[in-house]
Amino acid sequence: MHNPSIRVQFGQVDGPYTFSGFEDEIGQQLMDYISFRQGAYSSYHTADDHIQAFQETMARSAHYVQHELPTSVLRTRDDYQSTLELALREWTGYGTPENRDSALERWSFLASSAANIPRRIKAQAHSCLAVDPESWNIDSVYRAGSNANEAISLGLISPGALRAGFSIEHLGFRRPGDNRFPGLDTDRFERLIELWEAIDIRTAEMDRATAKRDAKISKAPLKYVCSAEDCGIQATKKSGLLRCGGKCPAMFKPSYCSKECQKMDWKRHKPFCKAGAAKSSVHSLNTNNDTSEKTVQRSTTSEDMDSDKFEGRTPGHSIDVAMRDGGTMRLNSRTLGPKMMREFRKIAEDDNR
Repeated sequence: MHNPSIRVQFGQVDGPYTFSGFEDEIGQQLMDYISFRQGAYSSYHTADDHIQAFQETMARSAHYVQHELPTSVLRTRDDYQSTLELALREWTGYGTPENRDSALERWSFLASSAANIPRRIKAQAHSCLAVDPESWNIDSVYRAGSNANEAISLGLISPGALRAGFSIEHLGFRRPGDNRFPGLDTDRFERLIELWEAIDIRTAEMDRATAKRDAKISKAPLKYVCSAEDCGIQATKKSGLLRCGGKCPAMFKPSYCSKECQKMDWKRHKPFCKAGAAKSSVHSLNTNNDTSEKTVQRSTTSEDMDSDKFEGRTPGHSIDVAMRDGGTMRLNSRTLGPKMMREFRKIAEDDNR
């Protein structure tokens, strides 16, 4: 029987990132702890600002593990919630020596025990067992999918459970007719009903969101996408980008996420641009692409941003990150500048290679 609770709106996945200043071992263990926790414990959700949410969780988690409930105290407790938390720390090595065998044993107990374990904790344990198979043979992949299916049937549609489903589908194990590996029996995967219903809903959700975004951008692509080559920053609103203030034709009038991108694109845009906006709206940029000092202007229309706002909080930017399986993951942020978002993209794509 299908679980009606899975008919919800799905959003973006918060991904594992490495933040500048946290390259040491303890810092990376904290990143692993937060990434795993967000992937396994929480329902899939739409985040307006994925990176800000991750940073806020990082601060809360560090204080919780180090001060509110250190591992030395956690080990003295025998309640189910403490068992779940201790397993997470053992898996990631944050706050205690890494011991993945012990973590798997604790999660398996919480997921399969006949004791009166709260539904939420049982679902989270199944979700933890779905996030990261201990190896990528067909049996371990099925166990990950089966645990994802159980978590969803218990009402928890976590990012990790969905990632397990998409990975299985990508491997060609979802349907016997998709199997690309002769000799492997994949019939059992088709019986993960709740998982595939969730995957279908999520796929439809992404398709609708992509179609809506593409339709909006196709009407005025230069207003929503930074024109600098290889930048990749998109604005969630037209006011999220700076527009050239010259007298270039509307069809060639570019928008930029930053002054740096505006400078970088000047050589390409120069043949189409004729400076001439009012002096009160002039935004001067020195460029090395001309022998004389060139003034590139920006308009002060409602589609533009004041320079002080541009340097601080913005209406919102997004950037696509290429994933190992050929797909993309979109990062959204209302607080980080374009340069930092491109840095996150580089780090994430390097990790995905």
